[in-house]
Amino acid sequence: TPVAVIEFVDRDVDAKGASDHARTAAEAAAA
Repeated sequence: TPVAVIEFVDRDVDAKGASDHARTAAEAAAA
């Protein structure tokens, strides 16, 4: 669900940083 993706990406940004966030979002969208 979009909400779950938003929460996951937001958490990933805090953990890894903005650079990985873009790739994570793309992978989540493709999954």
